[in-house]
Formats: sequence, structure tokens, C-alpha cells
Amino acid sequence: IVINSRHIAMREELWRTFTFSYHTGYAKGFSRTPAWRLHSMEPTMMIEKAVYSNMPGFLLRRKYMRRLHIYPDEEVPPEIIGNVCDQIQQIQKVPKRLDEYTAEEIQAFPKLFDWSEEYVIENISADKPKDTVKAAKK
Repeated sequence: IVINSRHIAMREELWRTFTFSYHTGYAKGFSRTPAWRLHSMEPTMMIEKAVYSNMPGFLLRRKYMRRLHIYPDEEVPPEIIGNVCDQIQQIQKVPKRLDEYTAEEIQAFPKLFDWSEEYVIENISADKPKDTVKAAKK
């Protein structure tokens, strides 16, 4: 059972560049669909195609695919939940963004060292004259 297939993620620019291809069986029936369009039409289809293509091509592949249940949200029928015997745990917790921390949590976070009062980080690009930057580009 796969839940929340509507909220999947893809690396880098694969939403835009990856295409799923199929053939209708008719002349000139070859068709390609971008990943973002396929996911907007049917949120469960991308996981189904990924699992199907990564299974070995033997006679039991279609039987195994019938046993795979994919749901776009968390709503799963109770008769299917009753047959679940195990669950894959999440590998790593999703980290919080910096704006989700409170001021107390930020202050309580251990520091490796404190910067001295007279330490100033200088803007290196502001110190260079513009003539040297143009000469470096030539």
C-alpha cells in the first residue's frame, strides 16, 4: 500500500524534463507525456509506472502489480488497512526550516565559538576597483 502519492518529489529538473512514453498500437500512435502533466492528470500513475518498469519482466509481474494499492491521499479503505501486517518506517526526520524555530530554541542551540567584538567580515567585491574587474574579464 502506498499513500500520499500526490505529494511525491523528483530530483532537479526531472518534473520538466522526464517523459513517460507509450504506444497506442495504431499507426503513428507513439506518445510522450511529461512527468508534471501525467502527475496532474493521475497522481497515482507515476508510482505505478516506476514500480512496473523496475520489476523484472517475468509472468508474475502483472499479478504483483494487482497487489499494489496506491492512494493519492491518506484515505485508505478499512478493509485494506485491516490486512496490513508491517510498515516501512521513515528513514530520516524532515528538518525544520530556520523560521520554524522559536527564539528560545535558537538561543539554546550550542555554539562552537563566539566571534569577538572587533571581528568584521568585509565585503571583498566592494573593495576592488571596477577597472580591475573589467581587466580580469578580458
